[in-house]
Amino acid sequence: MSKTFKSLVWVSVLLAFSEPTFAFTSMSAVPGDNSTLYRASNFDTQAAADKAALTGCRTAARSGGHGKTAKKCAVLSRSRGPGYGALVCGDGGCTWRLGYESAQAAVDAAYEGCGANYKNCQQTNIDSWLDTAGFPSEVEAQPQVQQQPSMSDIYRARWCAQQNVPPSQCGQ
Repeated sequence: MSKTFKSLVWVSVLLAFSEPTFAFTSMSAVPGDNSTLYRASNFDTQAAADKAALTGCRTAARSGGHGKTAKKCAVLSRSRGPGYGALVCGDGGCTWRLGYESAQAAVDAAYEGCGANYKNCQQTNIDSWLDTAGFPSEVEAQPQVQQQPSMSDIYRARWCAQQNVPPSQCGQ
């Protein structure tokens, strides 16, 4: 297992016993118009992700000469949780995958999904990202508990001290 995946597993376990937090992603577009598709990821709230996705879609529509359709932008998909995501478009639509252990795994899954549903899927410049908002970047190491000496260790240390034997020469 990779370090990133192990971190995600530990984060999930730790968060199961704490206040729920998520990294939110939204996909927005004018339905049927891939040129307006916009992804907003790694937000602390779903509302913030939705707002950013809709704003991005409207900007893409206006800059692409589709100003009148900008008001038709709609959130097509929402997700929450940590992990890598990817977006691949082909003739007639796009496919995205979220929550993967690595960027390559997300890209591969999105590409396979696109190929199963659309023709001429893009093979280069595939959009991928990592959602981590609301999650610690690294799992904090737990302090090691010091083991208490056994009674045998205590008696040995006392005997060595009474005999003036240095600790380094006193048997372990």
